[in-house]
Amino acid sequence: RYRENRALTHIPFRRGRNFIGTAKYASLNSHKNIELSRRDDLESLAYVLIELVSGHLPWKNISKRNATTRHQASQRIRGLKELTNWDEFCPPMAKFIKYCREIPFNEEPDYDRLLDLLQLITVLLPEYNSSSISCLGPYAAPAVVAAAAAAARCRAEKKLTPMALPAAVPLVAEAAAAAIMARAVCCQTPETAEKNDAGRL
Repeated sequence: RYRENRALTHIPFRRGRNFIGTAKYASLNSHKNIELSRRDDLESLAYVLIELVSGHLPWKNISKRNATTRHQASQRIRGLKELTNWDEFCPPMAKFIKYCREIPFNEEPDYDRLLDLLQLITVLLPEYNSSSISCLGPYAAPAVVAAAAAAARCRAEKKLTPMALPAAVPLVAEAAAAAIMARAVCCQTPETAEKNDAGRL
């Protein structure tokens, strides 16, 4: 919980807290014994999504069995979380994690921005576009459909794998624009859509 008492005020920032969560998915702040808030839930979500997409996390082989104490194992995992270059996995996910780590303690995250990044990930990573689970629903904007098709061609030509996406995927800018356009299309009223169509003629 990030709110307390009947007034629902935000919990205060505190250091020296006990470690909370599972080390594999915990945020850096949890490893640092800092009070957790919404930003930390989102960082943990990122690690869960990475494991679901790629099948593993860089620290999967670290456990109590190869460390003297649970604390040692946790600190080794913390070190890898600080050093891992997520751009090598997927640039939008790198931005997702970086944003979560930089949000002030009591600030509400920009969920729209994070949803845009997640949509980019579903466009760029092949698992989503080759499965029955797709970001391209029946109401997807044409630009999003085109971006997904371009991503598929890019992967086919360069034989990209989920864990070897280049840091500068040419489609990122196009997909970002598509995500913004998709939201605009979903949010507009029929009257607005008709007016916009008339303006383009």
